[in-house]
Amino acid sequence: MIGRNQIQHATSSGVRFVVVIVFSGLIVLGVTTCDANRSEPVPSAALDFPGFMRVTTDRMCAKMLQCYEKLYRALPPNARRQINVQSCRESALHNLDAKLAIHTPEMRLLSEQCYGAMLATECHEFGAIALYHPACRLLREEVDRAHRNR
Repeated sequence: MIGRNQIQHATSSGVRFVVVIVFSGLIVLGVTTCDANRSEPVPSAALDFPGFMRVTTDRMCAKMLQCYEKLYRALPPNARRQINVQSCRESALHNLDAKLAIHTPEMRLLSEQCYGAMLATECHEFGAIALYHPACRLLREEVDRAHRNR
């Protein structure tokens, strides 16, 4: 028969185990977050727009993979293997000079505001920010106008 002291000891051991696991997880999360924050700084879109786009693209690709991970899991394995930060980056930065040639100073500022808002949001709002944030909406309108006038 299990005595009261044995139950208390088992319970306190279990609680200690959970506390150690949670604390360890927080330390790992803190270290990885600190490492992410120490990554390449984002250049000003006004001063170095190509540099801004390269750094922001890496972060946006990582954010999209994180936020839409559950959707990607529904894809066939061969399609899932093709979805990664590197392939996203290559696709987004393909012909970057031609893409950037249409960006006016106003569009660069809107890009900085829109992408900053998207990167700062939680995953459950990520798609909505792209659609409804004022800077993102104005950026889409400006890009559409630039493409129509080409």
